[in-house]
Amino acid sequence: MNADSGPESQRGDGAGTDAAHGPIRRAYAPTSGRRDVDQFERVARFRVALWSIVGAFLGFLLGVFLGVQGMAGAGVIFLTTFIGWASSYFGPLLLMRWTSRAGGALYNPSGKSTPRQREYSLAESYVARGQYQEAIDAFEVAILEDPSDSMPYLRVARIQRDKMGDDGGAAHWFKKALTDSDTNAGIRTLVRKELLELYEVRMGQPGRAAPMLARVSEEEAGTKDGDWAAEELKRIKRIIAGGSDAP
Repeated sequence: MNADSGPESQRGDGAGTDAAHGPIRRAYAPTSGRRDVDQFERVARFRVALWSIVGAFLGFLLGVFLGVQGMAGAGVIFLTTFIGWASSYFGPLLLMRWTSRAGGALYNPSGKSTPRQREYSLAESYVARGQYQEAIDAFEVAILEDPSDSMPYLRVARIQRDKMGDDGGAAHWFKKALTDSDTNAGIRTLVRKELLELYEVRMGQPGRAAPMLARVSEEEAGTKDGDWAAEELKRIKRIIAGGSDAP
């Protein structure tokens, strides 16, 4: 469902949202300038190439042995060398490809089930090193690649809230997770509660959550989320009126 899409969301959340609304400022790996290379595949192919040399040598020895024993002519040396090299090189590559396809079928056997969750190792590595703006840039690239995935929206929102102290920017990204990505009921509930806490506790502006709560209580009336939103809306109205916030 789309939440907080009225005038409140159109107005923005202060100066902190300038960066959130602006274009991506850096490349996917802004500090290093290097492409995101699959190092595992590169190392694996290098090892296969080394083993192919060993295979060719073993094939050569086999050909020499057969020639010395008089079991075959001199041409067998070339044949066994080639067979040793080819089996040592192409065999592991075919096995790697088969294993990769088998893994894909395991995670998504029919092509219709939920695929394996994407990984954001580059962005998370920036977070671990305290390079928060670089992490946000990397998550923004992930959003461009797959706008339906809610995870990068939420990571940007939490980085701005918890690491950078940008509550306005965090509110913007929480709302984008609700309006622009595909979220299940559990994720929507969590995001709404985080957004309510952000407005009420950190920003001291509980009234900004009222449009979202009113919309949820109306559109999801009779559900657990609808009842929660209705109760929270009553409490927020009491706070705004200067009364007690107790249920």
